[in-house]
Amino acid sequence: AALSFVSKGYDRLNRDAAGGSLSDLLPQLDMLIAAGSSRIVLDNTYVSRQSRARVVAAGAKRGLPVRCVFLSTSLEDAQVNAVQRIVAKYGRLLEPEEMRTISKRDVAAFGPSVLFRYQRELEPPHPSEGFSGIDETPFVRTRDRSFGERAVLVWCDGVLRWSRSAPGTSPNTS
Repeated sequence: AALSFVSKGYDRLNRDAAGGSLSDLLPQLDMLIAAGSSRIVLDNTYVSRQSRARVVAAGAKRGLPVRCVFLSTSLEDAQVNAVQRIVAKYGRLLEPEEMRTISKRDVAAFGPSVLFRYQRELEPPHPSEGFSGIDETPFVRTRDRSFGERAVLVWCDGVLRWSRSAPGTSPNTS
């Protein structure tokens, strides 16, 4: 979504690319404005009113309207997106211990609990926060044409065991 704004001439500020916190982007925002930019996209996740307040206040202080583009994504789509980013970067899903280690330096490699916490803590944007406008955009998955047209779905509601013996026999009997 942010790239569509960049293609229209917006400058982009992103915490994942810049590192640090969302607040750390404000000095960079000032530098862009001082350089004459007035079309800036801050593509970050602002879960709460409090996290968005500094950005809205920064825009107001600088005389810039702040429009919110709220990408509404289902939990299931968010899970697929997170898994695809991890597999694209690391070539496979990460084991829990690997994820704990890697997530300290790569904010895109996070465990499933992050999405559940986000869902619980999300405060949808509201006009009372000072936005010049709020556009809600539903997430739409674009099919990756490089993927085949096959899938294997397995649902197991029980115990699975590997055995070299015939079904119902014990592998340790003669």
